[in-house]
Amino acid sequence: MKLTQSNIIRATLFMVLLVCGLMQLKISLFEQSKFSRPRPHSTLWQLQISPEYLTAAAQDLSLSKGRSDRVLRLLQRSLTLNPLYIPAWITLSELELSQEKKSDAGKILTYIDGLMVDVSRWRWQKTMLAYQLGEREILARDLDYAVAELPQHRQQALDLAASLWPDAETRLEKIGAHNLLHLFRFSLHPERLEQALIYWPGVRGSQELELRYKLRFIELLRQQGDFRHACGIWQEVLPTDSILYNGNFTTPPLQTAFGWRIGKVAGSSWKLSAKAKNENSAFHLHFTGSENVNYHHLIQYFIPVTNKPVASSDTAYTLTGEVSCEGLTTDQRPYFEVVGVNTRQLRARTPMFAAAQTATRFSLKFIVPPGCQQVYVRLRRNKSNDINCRIAGNIWISNLKITADGLIND
Repeated sequence: MKLTQSNIIRATLFMVLLVCGLMQLKISLFEQSKFSRPRPHSTLWQLQISPEYLTAAAQDLSLSKGRSDRVLRLLQRSLTLNPLYIPAWITLSELELSQEKKSDAGKILTYIDGLMVDVSRWRWQKTMLAYQLGEREILARDLDYAVAELPQHRQQALDLAASLWPDAETRLEKIGAHNLLHLFRFSLHPERLEQALIYWPGVRGSQELELRYKLRFIELLRQQGDFRHACGIWQEVLPTDSILYNGNFTTPPLQTAFGWRIGKVAGSSWKLSAKAKNENSAFHLHFTGSENVNYHHLIQYFIPVTNKPVASSDTAYTLTGEVSCEGLTTDQRPYFEVVGVNTRQLRARTPMFAAAQTATRFSLKFIVPPGCQQVYVRLRRNKSNDINCRIAGNIWISNLKITADGLIND
């Protein structure tokens, strides 16, 4: 037993001495390499002459633990090796700022600002330094550059610009007219919609503004109840003489604005296709028979009176279309309804469609009361309370159209 313990002690002492020897060897090689020519990519070489390593080491040190002297020495060595290494200058400025030497930190910022004209690398770090120092003139230029040239920081730059210059026109002046598209896209938010209206005249004719942003703009205006602007811009973007857009389902649903919105619901699926090759395109809804579907997922909003004052009398309209059905089950089958938004005076519906029928034309007359500025039309199927409540079958809808029949006198 004693022999075994002695061997363990000896082995432990040997390992300690071996580790100490290796550490001493590393230190010796490191010191010797100062007077020799190590391989350019060796770790020892990089530890001695790499500004990147020295700056990273300085950044890793905790300034709050009284290591500022060590940080300063590392940064001084880094800048001795490469006086143009910007991260070292930025870290040095942050060190000066942490020691409440704002004037010295500002001088460093001014110096590197002159070095970094049209340089994107490290630009965002410099932008944050300018923000910390409150240098608004440099910050404005950097935010201008970040929005235009640094897509990975564009959202941050726009958020910061919005906090600094809440006024839309002032922000445009600071960020620059060449960033107008980015400012417009950034403003497509319910809380910034008024700013989007200010920017819209400058971007409305731009070929670079994608349709999805225009539709997003229209949708926000619709949601906020600004129907005058919503309808006017809708006619610019997708001009049409029809009250109901894409009633033939010849194009995919827009899913926003005044186009079709088609949702997904368990127990059903949909596609745009004709029942026969020689027929027009149609909305095809298939019920799988697995669910008691509460269907309200084909819907389109429209404005009954456009570019005119709100009507003072009832206005008559007619919804028409063609419907084919095949094998629809249960006592509750699909039908169309028209509903006025924010009013109880408009709710009209067709009879339920037959369980099976060839292409049959239907017509639904409805009256929009005075003051009703928004209406929607949708396909509905109510849940069934019957024991056989799970609906199956197919329905094809095409040639939907809404026509205005005129005012109705009191």
